Amino acid sequence: MSAVEVRVIDVDTAGVHEILAFAVGSEDHDRLQRAYEQYRTSGFVLAAAYLEELVVGVVGFLPGQDRTELLHLATASEYRRRGVGKTLVEWLRGYSPGSDVVAETDRDAVAFYEATGFAVRPLGNKYPGVERFEVARTPIVNDGSGSPRPPARNA
Repeated sequence: MSAVEVRVIDVDTAGVHEILAFAVGSEDHDRLQRAYEQYRTSGFVLAAAYLEELVVGVVGFLPGQDRTELLHLATASEYRRRGVGKTLVEWLRGYSPGSDVVAETDRDAVAFYEATGFAVRPLGNKYPGVERFEVARTPIVNDGSGSPRPPARNA
């Protein structure tokens, strides 16, 4: 696969709605419309992974100085398991280098987040019969060696 390029986009960019629907839940039209509106009118940021000029993945987030909340992460079905999701996560960490990246997810995505370096904490059943998890990854810090590393944490 060729190199994937990630760039900030508008929610109405061609090809984005179909992929964002994977993360939001395409069966809930109202929820999908609310997500689109958040990206149009609030401080939420949406970025897309492009393979040539084709959108193959999206990441939506709310940036913060100490905490960046990852809201949506999805890859086009035909490009899954090819590193697109990992590329989007690494791009997000570079976009918000001094910030923890946190998200809430379901059991199906836990293995992906663990494989990309996130710590996982069970939240229990937030909704009847639906187990949820918080995932978090520490910020990138450059220690002067030229190699980014997670910051030291005081115990």
